[in-house]
Amino acid sequence: MKGIIKGIIKKGWLTRGAVLCATLFLTLFCLTGGQLVKADTITGTVPAGTTPSALAVNEVTNKIYVANTGSDNVTVIDGTNNSTTTIAAGTNPYAVAVNPVTNKIYVANLNSNNVTVIDGRDNSTTTVAVGSFPRAVAVNAVTNKIYVVDSINNIVTVIDGADNSTTSIAVGTSPWAVAVNPITNKIYVANNGSDNVTVIDGTDNSTTTVPAGIVPSDVEVNTVTNKIYVANASSRNVTVIDGTNNSTTTVAAGQFTVDVAVNMVTNKIYVANRFGNSVTVIDGTDNSTTTVTGFSQPFAIAVNAITNKIYVANFNNQVTVIDGTNNSTTNFAVGTSPSAVAVNPVTNKIYVANGNSNNVTVLSGDGNPTPTPTPTPTPTPQTCTPFTTVTEGDLFPGGIVSFGVSSGPGAVIVDHVNAGTGLQSFTVVGAPTNATVNIPVFTTGTYAAVTVTFTVPNTSQAVDFTLRAASSFHAANIRVRCLAPTPTPPAKAMLTK
Repeated sequence: MKGIIKGIIKKGWLTRGAVLCATLFLTLFCLTGGQLVKADTITGTVPAGTTPSALAVNEVTNKIYVANTGSDNVTVIDGTNNSTTTIAAGTNPYAVAVNPVTNKIYVANLNSNNVTVIDGRDNSTTTVAVGSFPRAVAVNAVTNKIYVVDSINNIVTVIDGADNSTTSIAVGTSPWAVAVNPITNKIYVANNGSDNVTVIDGTDNSTTTVPAGIVPSDVEVNTVTNKIYVANASSRNVTVIDGTNNSTTTVAAGQFTVDVAVNMVTNKIYVANRFGNSVTVIDGTDNSTTTVTGFSQPFAIAVNAITNKIYVANFNNQVTVIDGTNNSTTNFAVGTSPSAVAVNPVTNKIYVANGNSNNVTVLSGDGNPTPTPTPTPTPTPQTCTPFTTVTEGDLFPGGIVSFGVSSGPGAVIVDHVNAGTGLQSFTVVGAPTNATVNIPVFTTGTYAAVTVTFTVPNTSQAVDFTLRAASSFHAANIRVRCLAPTPTPPAKAMLTK
């Protein structure tokens, strides 16, 4: 959890002291007047796009935003009933952050070098150009500034949320993660390639460099103590920065520390050690540590500060729940390859993005199931088994022998020979006749077979479309056809005498 106060900030509270007061008020209220903590249960699975990679929660609107890297869109989950809406984004959306005050959502698109800004009121979008390979984004809800890392050109792009204008700030080498302290208006950028942290003063964008460990991979802030925690993947430790003077302390952790999360109520910090199959728990009062074991390549971690539960996504398709009171653990089976986890502390719901099963697992921390909407029945798609004709393409001769082509019901399989540059592009030529064609995402240069699927809107008519498969030197045109069915002649009338 990026901060328990995000969901309760109101527009009239926008001062740094008020944000801190809101944090402490919510903490005291929940500790003294909240309900008893109950067992976690899995309440449902929500379909998402292809390869969901990141999650962010707007605790005010109870909407969850899922960045789908493989399908270039964002799935919006309504937390009240798990219904979904899909919004187009840029190429390979990889990170997402929410401003709960303005109800704007910021999606960093890894390979189109821009940010999709979603207006949460109506899901309309605006595109803002940023630097190359934006892989992380963070929001200061107090100043309405958004910070996006450019991992190629070593800059951070600052978006002014008021008008989407941008400013660039030079940082260290290969900036990898970013976190904000809205109370001090300081921004912390973990530089993966230069082993340091750039501290940006949000008032004037001046910077200070603070040394960290080897390959800092994540950074989080405790806004109550003004301490910053940097997970150093290769040096197996955490750099603790004192936000008052940028002095540092090093705390030992496990092997390949990849993610860190903070419980601002208990002042405990949780560090996922992926290859150590453990989580290091740091006591923020004295930096003493406890190691919790029994994980399987823990990759992502999130905290519910109200219930004192910690949620850890594991490589073995499980989420481990740590009880912060005694570090006992419980495992839940989720989808395939869980890649991100986020918490809504207001509703006590936990959302797990499953990268290879293209869905989101929903856990309820209070043991009460969330209703699942009744899906609209989907008509069974109609199809046919086509025949194909392969001809030379528009590059050097040799396209026909470079690609093996076969077909099946509603499918055409294209397999590049195991030589040369592999499959570089695969497209539909022109407009298909009576066919809806789907070319799956594939790895450029693959030698593996790629299966194109299609459906037929009108089974009484012929199907005809052309595919173009190409390597760097050869291309083949593949004409795909199904003939119209022959009408059955009417039965002859019987003559009667």
